[in-house]
Amino acid sequence: MSRFLLFASLVLIFVTGVNAQLIEREKQILIEFNNATNGLDWINKWDLTTPVEQWFGVKIEKGNVRKIELPFNNLTGYLPPVIFKLKHLRELNLLFNRIEGEIPLNMGEAKALEILDLTLNKIKGFIPRGIGSLHNLISMKLGMNLLTGKIPKNLYKLKNLQVLELHSNFLKSNIHREIGSMVNLKVFNVASNLLQGPIPKEVGKLTSLINLDLFNNNFDGSIPNSINEIATLEALNLADNKLSGIIPLEILTLPHLNVLLLRNNNFYNVVEFNAKPHSHIREFDIMKKLELVTK
Repeated sequence: MSRFLLFASLVLIFVTGVNAQLIEREKQILIEFNNATNGLDWINKWDLTTPVEQWFGVKIEKGNVRKIELPFNNLTGYLPPVIFKLKHLRELNLLFNRIEGEIPLNMGEAKALEILDLTLNKIKGFIPRGIGSLHNLISMKLGMNLLTGKIPKNLYKLKNLQVLELHSNFLKSNIHREIGSMVNLKVFNVASNLLQGPIPKEVGKLTSLINLDLFNNNFDGSIPNSINEIATLEALNLADNKLSGIIPLEILTLPHLNVLLLRNNNFYNVVEFNAKPHSHIREFDIMKKLELVTK
């Protein structure tokens, strides 16, 4: 028994030492993050003299940083690359701050990341290709920033992704047909960008989709009939684009649809479609604004 107790004590000492080394290493990463985002100006500041477990918005498990939640906290400065070296980080929520600069190119290193929310900051530049390495991502929200460039093709490889919000940026590209592989996607919101090209028919493979929002872009071509196959769809917003052709009448038979916004496109069966029963749809607008003629 004494040998067993001695062995157990040695194991405990070893594990405690390893955990202490881990937390010290990750503490230094958090301090760099604090400095880069001007921690002295935060609303809820970190007292760097106290244990990391006491720092606002930080969750530690087994000596590793698992969550950083600092929304509405007046973070400024930039997002340092070192933050993505937190190998066990599952959630990074920096919603509604004033972070500038670009998303670090090494973001793919944070392979445990499940939730990323950088909505409503001032982040510019491209979405790094490294995003395709974050196979555990469930939710990614980058809306209301200053992002430019294309939606990286390898982003469509994130098959666990359920929420993808890129709205209100300056992204300019097509939606690739590989979107059809994102079978768990529930929310796809790329509204208010500079996106163009046709809506790929592969969106019909998104059989878990609840919200499809392509509002205020430059999409052209027709509405693919495959959208009629998304029985889970509750909200479809294709307004303010350059779509043409006919509005598929089958859209009205989608069992859960309660928002249908198609206004300001170039469909030629608007009158016919509008005459069909649609009182079950809470928000319904398919008309094109009349242009004012000035003499």
